[in-house]
Amino acid sequence: MGYIYCPSLMCADFAHLKRELNALQEAGADIVHVDMMDGQYVENFGMGMQDLAVVCREASIPIEVHLMILRPEYHIFKFLELEIDTIYFHPDAVRHPAHLIDTIHNAGKMAGIVLNPETSIGTVVELLYIVDYVMVMMVNPGFSGNAYLPYIEEKVRGLCGLKKQYRFEIEIDGGVDEDIIRRLGDYGADRFVLGTTALFRRKKSYKEVFEELDGINNGQRIEG
Repeated sequence: MGYIYCPSLMCADFAHLKRELNALQEAGADIVHVDMMDGQYVENFGMGMQDLAVVCREASIPIEVHLMILRPEYHIFKFLELEIDTIYFHPDAVRHPAHLIDTIHNAGKMAGIVLNPETSIGTVVELLYIVDYVMVMMVNPGFSGNAYLPYIEEKVRGLCGLKKQYRFEIEIDGGVDEDIIRRLGDYGADRFVLGTTALFRRKKSYKEVFEELDGINNGQRIEG
């Protein structure tokens, strides 16, 4: 099995969103990654609901949404109505995280939790029984290009040791490049969000980048 690659639309050219989405899909992206931010949980603002609706209408591959918002349970049904496959949220932004996970599952979607750099595994271990994915932020969330925090790799290693027991997959977000994919992939990480470092703002085409990424895992990848 190979790694799952999830380009982050926050790093794409917003002036040509449909064109960017089509180019990423044709190049070999597995999943579309969309960041939703409210200016409160993080200081930045992300894509709007109208932008997300366009992505849902145009995408031919699965869509995952990362909710960097306070009290996502108040707004969750707006997202559940859309053609989204996986919804990630930050447990510290929710009053009752387990209930929100159940709500997402009851709508027929996959649920993931997000661990910020300062969030320890011990604070969410009970949720590992019921989540499908755990996203580990390797940067402070909210802005593209934030500094990679290498000490978080020990958290990734710890989570990888729990995957078999709790049956979840691990997604890495923030500062991802080829070396990080190799290293954290060897630990046991499954999925990687691709941003400016690995994919966007490079002189190579999206197709060329994905061909290089395929080589990291001997050309074997799971189709989304």
